[in-house]
Amino acid sequence: MKAPNSLKFQDGLPPVTLSTDKGPVSVPCVFRERGVVIARLDLGVGTDFFSVSHEPSGDKFAPYLRNGAHALALAAGLLHLPVDWSQDRDAVRHQIRGLNEEQRALLICIDAGRIMFTEMGRA
Repeated sequence: MKAPNSLKFQDGLPPVTLSTDKGPVSVPCVFRERGVVIARLDLGVGTDFFSVSHEPSGDKFAPYLRNGAHALALAAGLLHLPVDWSQDRDAVRHQIRGLNEEQRALLICIDAGRIMFTEMGRA
């Protein structure tokens, strides 16, 4: 497993298909590792957003983020868990049931958007 500080955006990746309320959409991919992807989204508001998602299903793990470094931090947290994210949705759900309470709590916080990022100089 890569150390979290070695994760970075990658150039030249093929697009990724994400599930949306309007159906599947193909969007630029800026990070891909073991079933976890980060897509760059142009939502037409003048700034890019990032979607940290499960590649096989296209489901997002967290609400959209405006900061790419925050997206990489969430990806690092997901990749740290003992889950094979490259598996389909049902296989991943089965693995999640085997996680301990702290690990499941991390997933719940990521899903709900309850991870706060604070500049260390202001903490």
